Amino acid sequence: MNDRQRAARDLVHAVLTHGIDRFLVPATCVGVRPAGGRDEVYAPYGLALLYEGVLAPNPLIDHRALFQAKAASYRQRWPWLRIETAPLAGARG
Repeated sequence: MNDRQRAARDLVHAVLTHGIDRFLVPATCVGVRPAGGRDEVYAPYGLALLYEGVLAPNPLIDHRALFQAKAASYRQRWPWLRIETAPLAGARG
């Protein structure tokens, strides 16, 4: 890989992670990409919220109406999910 290809790859990664950071629900802010034979996980809020089924608004992108609609949609499919109406304490933002 030459310097130009490396720079392009790094730019794409930066744009993608910037987008993932702003998903409406922090538990879904997860990206996976292949990296030299093993997967690389990008999860700026960690994976605990995902495993615990906690849906909360993303403190970086405060679109409450969109969040509430998305959370309700998720909850219809997976009723065990827990919806928090405020951004979680300690979440980066």
